[in-house]
Amino acid sequence: MTVIDTARPVFKGFNTLINELTSRIVIPVKRKALNYRQILWDNFGWKPHYHQDIALSHIFTDNIKVIIIRAGKRGGKSALGVAVGETIHKSIPGARGWIMSSTYELADKIFDPLWNVLISGACGEVQSKDRKVRQIKLENNGLCQAKSWKDPDSIEGESLDYCILDEAQTITEEIFGRAYARTLERGGVLMFIGSPMANDEYYLSLCEEAKINPDWAYIEWTVEENPYVNKEEIAKAKENAKEMAKDLGVKLGKLMYFNESGNYPGVYYGMEGMG
Repeated sequence: MTVIDTARPVFKGFNTLINELTSRIVIPVKRKALNYRQILWDNFGWKPHYHQDIALSHIFTDNIKVIIIRAGKRGGKSALGVAVGETIHKSIPGARGWIMSSTYELADKIFDPLWNVLISGACGEVQSKDRKVRQIKLENNGLCQAKSWKDPDSIEGESLDYCILDEAQTITEEIFGRAYARTLERGGVLMFIGSPMANDEYYLSLCEEAKINPDWAYIEWTVEENPYVNKEEIAKAKENAKEMAKDLGVKLGKLMYFNESGNYPGVYYGMEGMG
C-alpha cells in the first residue's frame, strides 16, 4: 500500500484548488442534526449496519463536506449511497443530487433503487422523469440524475445538495475538482465510494487527506464486518481466493483481504487489488 506523506499536499495543486473554491462561497448548513435513522426506518424500512451508521452520522450530524468510503465488495456501499440520497430528498425540499461513476451502467447501481423510491412519490410529487437520460425532477424543484465522468464537460451547471461518486477508485484530480465545485453553493456533501485497487494512488491520496482534514471523513471496513453477508459465503470466497492467489503466484493480501491486519480492506470478488 502506498505510504503518503501527510505533511505535504496530497497532490499537486490540491490546497490551491480547495482554497480558491471555498474562499468564494459561504456554505449554508442544511443537513445538521437530521434524525437520519428515524427517516430511513419510518419511510424506507432500512436500518444501517455499524459502519454505514458511522458514515451517515458524519454526513447528517457532523455536517462534513467530503466523505471517503473505502470498503469491500458486498460491504453495503451502494446501499449506503442510496440511503444518503433518500434521506436528503425526504428531509430537504428541492434537494438536488447527482449519482456519478465512470460509466452510466455503474452509476445505475445507486441510481436505479433511488429512482424507484423517487418515482413512487415517497419524497415528493414527480414533475417529470426520463429513464433514457437518467433524470427525475420533483414538483418541489428536486432533481436526481445519473452522470458518467467519462464526459467531464457534463459535470457543470448544477449546484448540488449531494454528489455521490461510485467506484471512485478510478477518479482523477480533474473529476474531483469539478464535482467538489458543484456542492459548494448549496453546502452539499461530496461522497466517494470505492474498493481497494493496487493502482488507486490518487484515490489513496484523497483517503489520506480525509484522515487529517476536519471537514472530511474517512471510513473503511471489510466484507466480514457487514452483518448481512452470509458467513459461509465469505468462507468459500476465502478458499477460492487462496487457490487463485496460489495459481497466480501472488500473496493473498494482494488479491483479497479478510482480516484486520492487511492493507486491502475487503476486496472480495474478481481481480481487484491486482493492478
